[in-house]
Amino acid sequence: MENISTVKHINLPVVSQDADLREVARVMLESKEGVVIVEKEDGATGYVDFNVVLKCFLMGDEASKFKAKDFAILIEDKDKVEPTMNMEDLVESVITHRDSRLFTSINGGGIGRLSLENLMEELAKSYSGEKEKEAELERLIGMMLDHFPFGVALVSVAGEIIWVNKLAMEIISENPIDVEEIRKMINDNQKKH
Repeated sequence: MENISTVKHINLPVVSQDADLREVARVMLESKEGVVIVEKEDGATGYVDFNVVLKCFLMGDEASKFKAKDFAILIEDKDKVEPTMNMEDLVESVITHRDSRLFTSINGGGIGRLSLENLMEELAKSYSGEKEKEAELERLIGMMLDHFPFGVALVSVAGEIIWVNKLAMEIISENPIDVEEIRKMINDNQKKH
């Protein structure tokens, strides 16, 4: 199985530890990633995301006194994945850290963020073609989908439920819908696209 070094990651912009809030927000908006890296004097690395910027802006004039180093969230070892990590371990890390970001070093230098979308795309590419690999791919994707914070259901064109994640199962068991309702949703969705 391939390792993370072949998985697409997203390069993140870096701001100076002395950057003010407006500079951090500007770089974040220009990069469209929603995260910037802050490298501190002491060698520690942190990040600032939209949530941090919004909280600081809500502080009003008080926020202008702070620099990036003051409000950056420290990137700890538990938030990092190794470039040599195999895919299965990587998927386990994604599941374990589902509420936080995962970072990786890029060519021993800068810091990148793993992209779940790119990871799933890479998983699909790496397993296409062979039946036993397809079963492994389905298992790994199923593990990830089971931990999504929303319900996911795979439904045939005929309206038959093929697979659901845990949250979708809870939703369906609390609010049963029949095959005709599912078919109508599929038809309505197809008309929109």
